Amino acid sequence: MSKRLFRGNGKLLLTGEYLVLQGAESLALPTKLGQSMEVKESSGAEIKWLSLDENGEKWFEAKLSQYDFKAIDTSDEKISDLLTKLFKACARQDSEFLAQWGGRQVTTRLEFDRNWGLGSSSTLIHCIAAWADVNAYQLCMDTIGGSAYDIACAAADGPLIYQLNDNQISVTEADFMPKYHEQIYLAFLGKKQDSQKSVADFQLSNKDFKSEISDISALTLEIEKAASLDKFIELMEAHEIIMSKVLGQEKIKDIRFGDFDGTVKSLGAWGGDFALFASNMDPQSIVSYLDKKGLNTYFKYQDLVLKRTV
Repeated sequence: MSKRLFRGNGKLLLTGEYLVLQGAESLALPTKLGQSMEVKESSGAEIKWLSLDENGEKWFEAKLSQYDFKAIDTSDEKISDLLTKLFKACARQDSEFLAQWGGRQVTTRLEFDRNWGLGSSSTLIHCIAAWADVNAYQLCMDTIGGSAYDIACAAADGPLIYQLNDNQISVTEADFMPKYHEQIYLAFLGKKQDSQKSVADFQLSNKDFKSEISDISALTLEIEKAASLDKFIELMEAHEIIMSKVLGQEKIKDIRFGDFDGTVKSLGAWGGDFALFASNMDPQSIVSYLDKKGLNTYFKYQDLVLKRTV
């Protein structure tokens, strides 16, 4: 019985959140944790779907018709509706996708808690696009929308500079594993954000941020090259000030971490998911601070971010 395996990396967005939608150059970080997908032939003529969490426990299952990709049976209609949408979009790109009749067993395996916001949807889109041999960016735009930087991360082998400008996507390799990486921690703030809703709300504002986009793009390139931790912290603070004004929201540090001796930077949608903590304190003192604040899920930068090896 033939079997095919696919895998995509998770994602974090270090710079350019929200403004990446309007053309800002952004520093994106693929993560070592991602999602894999196994496809096997099976009996019958249905697509049998099983999703497993990071502990190997089932969190979703469904049977989809191969005729119209609609759910015959499902444990979650919202998720099966997304699968239907994805399969139909694949078939529009390539009419031969699943044209050969026969059952399939698809099993996905997450490597991270899906509440962390590291890209359960983007890694899924990457894997399905690879299976269908279609353009993953187009598949993303045709279904969930957004900037698609997370799609770039899913296939990347290290940090990258991402830009979406007039529907043209630019992806270039970035060298961001700084010598001071042991002073950087990435912590889950305990509240998964609905990134699609955050994006939609931002786009509804319909404001012109040309000068802010230019400033964020310049900061992105400076941050990538920041040679010292002090410079990195200074640039992170400047970035947060700009985004605070753009969004009309208080900075996460001012709201929750005003006593932290260093910088705290929102990663992706503001208000939840992950944040970056960087400080001149020794690493153990940073860990002690995170523990004191009740942040139980955190990583050293180098333990979560995928490092380019060549």
